[in-house]
Amino acid sequence: MTKKAMFVALIGLTLAVAAPSFAQGPFADVPIDHWAYEAVSQLQDHGIIIGYPDGTFGGKRAMTRYEFAMAISRAIPVIADMVPKVSGATGPSEAQIKQWIDDAVKGIKMPEGQDLSNLNKLINEFKDELVQIGVDLDALKRDVASLEERVAVLEDYHRKLKIGAKVTFFAVGEYADSDNTAGVFDYDGRPLNNDNNLLDTLYFVRDADIIFNYADGNATAKVVLTVGNYLNYLNGTVTSLTSTGRFAVPDVDNVDLFLAYGTVPVFGADVTVGRFPIQFTKWTLAKYDVDSYTDNWKTDDGNYYVDGGKAEWTWGSVNILAFAAKNSSNNGLYNYAARPNVAPMGGLFAMGAGGLRSPEQSAGVRLGFDVGKLNIGATYLAVGEQRVGGVKYFDQADIWGVDVKLPLGGWELSGAYTQSDSSVDPTAPAGTVKIDDDNKAWEAKLSGTIGGLGVNVGYKRVEPNFSAPGDWARVGRWQNPVNIEGPSVGLAYAFGKIGVTAYGAWYEGVQNQGRRNTSALAALPLGADDKLQQYKAAVSIPVGAKGALGFEGEWVKWDPAVGASPAENYYTFTYRQALAENTRLKLLYQIIDFDGKGRVLPYGANEAKGAVAVAQVSMDF
Repeated sequence: MTKKAMFVALIGLTLAVAAPSFAQGPFADVPIDHWAYEAVSQLQDHGIIIGYPDGTFGGKRAMTRYEFAMAISRAIPVIADMVPKVSGATGPSEAQIKQWIDDAVKGIKMPEGQDLSNLNKLINEFKDELVQIGVDLDALKRDVASLEERVAVLEDYHRKLKIGAKVTFFAVGEYADSDNTAGVFDYDGRPLNNDNNLLDTLYFVRDADIIFNYADGNATAKVVLTVGNYLNYLNGTVTSLTSTGRFAVPDVDNVDLFLAYGTVPVFGADVTVGRFPIQFTKWTLAKYDVDSYTDNWKTDDGNYYVDGGKAEWTWGSVNILAFAAKNSSNNGLYNYAARPNVAPMGGLFAMGAGGLRSPEQSAGVRLGFDVGKLNIGATYLAVGEQRVGGVKYFDQADIWGVDVKLPLGGWELSGAYTQSDSSVDPTAPAGTVKIDDDNKAWEAKLSGTIGGLGVNVGYKRVEPNFSAPGDWARVGRWQNPVNIEGPSVGLAYAFGKIGVTAYGAWYEGVQNQGRRNTSALAALPLGADDKLQQYKAAVSIPVGAKGALGFEGEWVKWDPAVGASPAENYYTFTYRQALAENTRLKLLYQIIDFDGKGRVLPYGANEAKGAVAVAQVSMDF
């Protein structure tokens, strides 16, 4: 074996687990720009090679077997010290483990394709020389065996602990052009900056989720750290029910513990404790998307994130999920916001779960079971309120409902009934009454296909006092509409690879008044004789193998019993592209058009126009 071959072999065995070193060149004949400079420097730093008395490395000189045996004896302890002890160690970081295992141990690769087992081969090959230079051969073999044992432990730990990341960057531009200073709102209810210039106000958002998943047998754990300014960007859209303009949000990066929970089996149940996600049905407990312009799992998955415990049992076709939690932490995506402060063409009083102002804690249970082909679910949710300014109107909200699904050949018939009741707190101001009337919601739906045409026909009624932390509908920027009743029809068809969908809903007002969260009666924007029409259409066109171009239009028309009929319209253009296996691009441009038809809109404008533009890049690791 030449000196160069032996030298490269030691590089493969030793430097695969050594951290990079950038010290000045230790040998006169190995300059900084030499191809082997870093390798030689690290070998010298670790005491594996010491060079010749004249200060040279002698790279072109053949290495004797004795010299190589000496290098082996020095290399083994260096490698062993780089791997934590099996016991008595505080434990390596995940990054270290991944580096050691993925880049070193799995294969400590030499150019000839050898791996860690070749340490034993080298020892056997040079055993005579090692003995002659005074090396304890048995001790050296024990060191290698110990190293292999520690590597096995690290590999097992690495299999149990998985670390991933989701990284998103996006920029938002907006403008508004109205006939007075009242301004205009985007689809999520945010007031747009009234500057008439898309580039005048830009907001840049950074969001990185570091995700730790651990599994050891039946026990699992998950921790998610969120880094960036995304939760600041959502300022107020969840917690206060009334949105704040983007330009008013501080551009500050924070580190937040977003999720942290463990699950273990206890007496036949999967028991979870910590900060965990929870969701029931769209009528009882499901978070609506507070950021419809961008893609982010924290706002798209429909989960609330609460602190507490939950348990889930499954016995054949019967499933039970129960939980109890606190709803006053986690930077916003926890508060049971039922009805935000928006309505068609203007404002509506905001309410939380069951009419509460500020839900503090909650508990609930969801039961699901099958009777033949019929799937039946029953849900109960209790929510307690905290005092706001020393005042507390309601003691507790009780939200309960049932839902069914019945397959009918290639069709499905489904329905749901839900009711929200609120009891008065003993310390409530005089005149406060419980909410137990006009507080129901129900829906029936039939969906299936006719040929290649997808069809969805439904009818829903939502009474004015119904208020639950769900996600049952959106009409324009009116999230979770109440005091409506009427039918809807949805269609979907594919022309080759081009997808087309259409939707229409025709609602009427149920009555003229509803109760605020103080229990006082108030006039509703949509009266008993008013009508509300909603139409939507969308087209998706593939672009190449990994891109798609989309267009969606939404037209909302309000027909009051008296006066003009204002319109609220949105035209949204999107382009999506898979840039790499785990990298995606999204471009969005939305035109917003409010037309009062000569009628002064509730926020003061006769006519208002605006636009929102978004560019987003998302990566998964």
